[in-house]
Amino acid sequence: MRLTIPRSTSIPVIRKLLTEGRGGFNRARIITVLKVGPMNLSQLCAQLELDYRTVTQHLEVLENKGLIRTEGSGYSKVFHLTNSMVSILNNE
Repeated sequence: MRLTIPRSTSIPVIRKLLTEGRGGFNRARIITVLKVGPMNLSQLCAQLELDYRTVTQHLEVLENKGLIRTEGSGYSKVFHLTNSMVSILNNE
């Protein structure tokens, strides 16, 4: 599955966040994986073949920008795409 951010999107911050800078590629990969369904940190690390610290840093950025949300805490914390992010991705 490939993530495409529509050029016509009215949210240029998302495009910049996922396509520019050193972390854009991995943040886009996280969004792509979460598009399939919610996952915990361990599942994300395994799926992306990235270490805990790297994934955690990207998740914090994505959550601070309102692109993902969490449920639970500690080891049971699960990451989801926000409804607005799902809507944007469904318009691709």
